[in-house]
Amino acid sequence: MTSERDVRLTNRNTKSEERADRADGDRSVTEDRQTIDKERLEQFRRLFVAEKLPNLPKIPGFHTIWLTTTNNADPMHRRMQMGYILIKSTEIPGYDDAAIKEGPYAGVIGCSEMVAAKLPMELYELYMTEAHHTQPLREEERLRAIIDVIEQEAARKKARIEVEEGSRQLGRRTPKPKFADVS
Repeated sequence: MTSERDVRLTNRNTKSEERADRADGDRSVTEDRQTIDKERLEQFRRLFVAEKLPNLPKIPGFHTIWLTTTNNADPMHRRMQMGYILIKSTEIPGYDDAAIKEGPYAGVIGCSEMVAAKLPMELYELYMTEAHHTQPLREEERLRAIIDVIEQEAARKKARIEVEEGSRQLGRRTPKPKFADVS
């Protein structure tokens, strides 16, 4: 027993060729699908790249960076104490339109809540060495000391322990890297 509603929804087209022909006519067939897929993949990748901030030009003797004015864990006054200097639009030709018009950062190059800053290269090198060389090396030394204690305890108990080569390398002094781009 078929209701009136069911009859309206029933596909009355019994000729599948007609349906296929109509579908083919509605859109063009792409011969090189892989090229389109590659372009779509690249477009998809660009969705995840934040390119809202322009690249700041290099200033001789300084490292340039965008700083946020809204992070309570990393406030601007602390960055100023560390030696960061806000970049005024008058310092860089062509950035007049990027100047913040009013408020505490008036005249500074800005974009949304971000402001442009520079840090003397000597300080940049010191900070990067501390954060990316000295502190990690200290942590490695701490981990190496723990491994040494475990090895000693195992030896005392005549147990066999195998320490991988990567763990053996922990805490070994390495040459201090250069972080500042001198080019």
